[in-house]
Amino acid sequence: GCILVVEPETRLVFTDGLGPRFRPNAEPFMTAEITMEPVEGGTRYRALVRHKNAEDCASHEARGFYQGRAHCLTQLEELAAAL
Repeated sequence: GCILVVEPETRLVFTDGLGPRFRPNAEPFMTAEITMEPVEGGTRYRALVRHKNAEDCASHEARGFYQGRAHCLTQLEELAAAL
């Protein structure tokens, strides 16, 4: 994958459309955007994933995208509580 945008403490955008040395991958699958925004009592975390077609989106969902993101969020909560 390739990191496209980093805005410290607020936004991270990455894709598997590009690989090492910014070379295009043969089968790009998705681009993801993670945003974090302070809100009263915590942080609003948003994960947005864009796919090139509906079939790729359904495949990603079937492979556990939502469960994986929930696990990631739990890990972030545990880390934040330890700070």
